[in-house]
Amino acid sequence: MSIFDKIFFKLFVSIILISIPPVLIVGYLGFSYFSKTINKELNKHAETVMEQKLTSLNVFFNDLQRMEQIISMSTSFSEFFKADNQMYYKYFLELDKFMKGLQTIRPENIGITVVNEKGLAYFYSYSLNVEASNFVDYEWMPDFSKIKNTPFITSPHFRHYALREDKVLVFSYVQRFWNITSNTQGIIIIDFPLEVLAQFLGDNTNQDDSGTFIIDQNGNIIYPQNSTMLSNSYSQLYPKKMDKVTLSDGKTYRMFYQENPISGWTIVSYFSQKSLSTDILEYRNVLFIIMLIITAACLLATLFISFRIAHPIMNLVQTMKKVTKGDLNQNVIVKQRDEIGQLGIGFNRMIRHIQNLIEQVYVQEKEKRAVEIAALQAQIKPHFLYNALESINSLARNNKQPEISKQIVLLGKLLRFSVSTFKDYVPLEQEIKYVEHYMLINKLRMKENEFDFTIQFDENLSQLYSIKWILQPIVENAVLHGLEPAGRKGFIKIVGNTSDDDILITIEDNGAGIPPDKLEEIRFQLEHQSETLTKYNNKVGLYNVQARIRMHFGIKYGISIEDSSPRGTIVKLLIPRRASTHD
Repeated sequence: MSIFDKIFFKLFVSIILISIPPVLIVGYLGFSYFSKTINKELNKHAETVMEQKLTSLNVFFNDLQRMEQIISMSTSFSEFFKADNQMYYKYFLELDKFMKGLQTIRPENIGITVVNEKGLAYFYSYSLNVEASNFVDYEWMPDFSKIKNTPFITSPHFRHYALREDKVLVFSYVQRFWNITSNTQGIIIIDFPLEVLAQFLGDNTNQDDSGTFIIDQNGNIIYPQNSTMLSNSYSQLYPKKMDKVTLSDGKTYRMFYQENPISGWTIVSYFSQKSLSTDILEYRNVLFIIMLIITAACLLATLFISFRIAHPIMNLVQTMKKVTKGDLNQNVIVKQRDEIGQLGIGFNRMIRHIQNLIEQVYVQEKEKRAVEIAALQAQIKPHFLYNALESINSLARNNKQPEISKQIVLLGKLLRFSVSTFKDYVPLEQEIKYVEHYMLINKLRMKENEFDFTIQFDENLSQLYSIKWILQPIVENAVLHGLEPAGRKGFIKIVGNTSDDDILITIEDNGAGIPPDKLEEIRFQLEHQSETLTKYNNKVGLYNVQARIRMHFGIKYGISIEDSSPRGTIVKLLIPRRASTHD
């Protein structure tokens, strides 16, 4: 037997297939769910942060638009918009008072400039370099023929128009407007240092793991001033909106972006994929350790369960192998109360039963051998009887007594048939010869009550087998209890036919018959008491035949009696077809 055929291996593999895959599946599903949850929460957090930053910027730009609207509707600026080169300085004192209140809307600005349509500039919070005050010539100034009156946020630039702080990098809010009072056009320029953006973007604008930067509508990095490898790579891909960027050093970043409709800027927040994966990797490692522990526990439990189930069965198999080799002095040690324990108990009982049967067979064989020896010894006595009958036969012939001689010869044949074999089964032909010799003897004996007999058997029945001495006792009853009491010429008819797979033999006589009450008693005793009457009441005739037939062939077979009183009795004998003594 190979290891694959052993029950331990089958149990071990079956339990593993039942326990381990669900653990792995649950672990995989748990890890997938956790990863998706973290990514979902990250996206939600990034969107919330972006919304907060955009909200702050929108508030900022709305305030600037409000400042522009106040200036465009101001009567203080109406005269300035109509002023020429000689007149416009005289309005500055009044305008400064006005600006002082207006500046409180966005106090973080570092300069406000208003230019009328003649190119004259009013400046507040800084000193203007008049020689560099031609604002329309600066490259960062928008082309108002294209953007018309739309607010514009410039790219970072230096303040060359300031006498001091001309090297300060700023971004400017630029808007062309129409002054209703003077019916003239003007341009407002509000400067802010780049650091103002940190108020809206936070402090993590230039970190390795996460940060924020701003790209203008042309793909230029507005903030922070010191660009990084990531911001440069992303600006080169602009306007493609990439969700993930991998740098040349192998680092990968998740990108979240949103565009501000007022400024046209794109705010980009980024997170290192490695930092985002830290929690996932930690959870994966913890989950892997847990699954490893569970798997090891399952394996140990599988080994224990498989051993507990398979070990008693393997012990039973080993014991059975010893028994099959003839060693019946075996006993299975049973420690369990389950079905396997019951199997061991049943096996022990079976062994004890086999031992008892062997002992019984041994005793029976011993007794049978003793009976055979006794029978062989008894054969010596008939030998002297045969010699004596032969002497009487010679004397009868010498005295011219042929009938006596004939009876002696027939009696000798009957005796020889009785002791000629120890076998239980004989051919029906031999049984027919025996009953024929018996009736010939009785026919010679009953000269006063003569009778005839006929024997009719199908030719194919003569070589079939049956137990011996089943016809003679029935014929003897017919002669002694039927024909002799009748006191008239009688007959006995024996007919043998096939009936399906059985043989039906009918013995019919025209004797005295059987009284009804006696017949019912005989039928009851034949059906229910034949074996008891034979063993204990020495009933040798019908009851002996009935008992032997049923002991050999079963209760289906045996004797049945039909009364034809006062015209005799019909006895039917049903036995199975047997082509040999071993069927």
